[in-house]
Amino acid sequence: MFTDTMTSDNAGSPEPITAPSSVNDPSGRYRRVNIREQGGAATAGFRIRVPHSDSSYVEYQAGEAAKVESPSGPIQPGVTIGYIETLSGTLTFSRLWE
Repeated sequence: MFTDTMTSDNAGSPEPITAPSSVNDPSGRYRRVNIREQGGAATAGFRIRVPHSDSSYVEYQAGEAAKVESPSGPIQPGVTIGYIETLSGTLTFSRLWE
């Protein structure tokens, strides 16, 4: 497992959740990412779409975590496994890759 962050600033327009080079593991152990919005109670929620930017979404409130499973087996570096969009403003997310 490892953690990184991403910023999304495009309310209403899904941005890719792309696997970093750190998931390059021959054992194929990385299969999901847990995404949690950083910030306090005044922050907005977000939406996750899998596997495409026009797929139906699941909406999460501020402070909730989303678990995104790879739709195609082990996650490879540079591969988009889903899309995220903020409900308003710019948000930073923690990502825990498992």
